[in-house]
Amino acid sequence: MTQADRYDLLHDYLHNKKLDGSYQAAMYILSSSEDMTEEVLPYLSMHGIDFELYIKEVEYTGSDAVMVGLAYNLFKWKSESPPSPHDLANVGFPHIEIALEAIFRQRPAPGGN
Repeated sequence: MTQADRYDLLHDYLHNKKLDGSYQAAMYILSSSEDMTEEVLPYLSMHGIDFELYIKEVEYTGSDAVMVGLAYNLFKWKSESPPSPHDLANVGFPHIEIALEAIFRQRPAPGGN
């Protein structure tokens, strides 16, 4: 399954909810690995992504932990929790490329807020 297929699967679990940049950024990260996609599915519903419960119940280490933290921060527009810029700088390829694409997706459209 490709990342695009996994992204579509996550969108299906959200009952094809209209996705703003926050959702797009988080889902781009969460669809970047098969394991992450499978593990987040129980935390998706028509109401959104239950990141608090997901992060509490699913344990990640290393680069995956940094990426899930970034997905949460982009989704909630908060930076109260990791990752720090230093953490992001050290995730390596392909994670850094995924992180930058997700950050780009979270931004408002040109002319937006």
